[in-house]
Amino acid sequence: MKVSEKKITIPRLPTGNLLNYFREQCQAHCTPWEIPLRFIVTETDEDFFHCELDVLETATPDSFADKSIFNYRQRPFEDNSSFNAVLVTPTGIAAQLGGHAGDANALAKFLASGCDTLITHPNVLNASDINEIPDNCLYVEGSVISRLLMGSAGLSPVRANRILLLMDNHEHPIIKA
Repeated sequence: MKVSEKKITIPRLPTGNLLNYFREQCQAHCTPWEIPLRFIVTETDEDFFHCELDVLETATPDSFADKSIFNYRQRPFEDNSSFNAVLVTPTGIAAQLGGHAGDANALAKFLASGCDTLITHPNVLNASDINEIPDNCLYVEGSVISRLLMGSAGLSPVRANRILLLMDNHEHPIIKA
């Protein structure tokens, strides 16, 4: 298996269901051996969506439709017993807030004070801020938020998290030890 990134350009759709349109366009840019993992519109202009599409290349043809990140699964029930919020902040060039510096920590604390559970991701809080996360905050990887909002994943608080550190060979002897 191999993960690769494609830069694709998609013509702007005048009207219609944008989610279905993106699914169809990404499927047209994938082979039967590729499963989409991540899709981002990085720029738009009057005529095109400029996008990044990360795909998992498999050894055998797979069903694109069954594995599509564009599949929306509306939940069959409604639970109004608590107020949950999701905080997503962008990163990158010209981002006013968020990114690798975790500068949205104050915003996360403010929003967490007004809801039962705040779900957020690494662009909001960086690793040095983990000890300052509000008790009612769930800190997850960005694609988990996407899957949660699309209905293909659920979240549940855990009592303890484990952190894994992977490090490649390093030239300094103290780090090699």
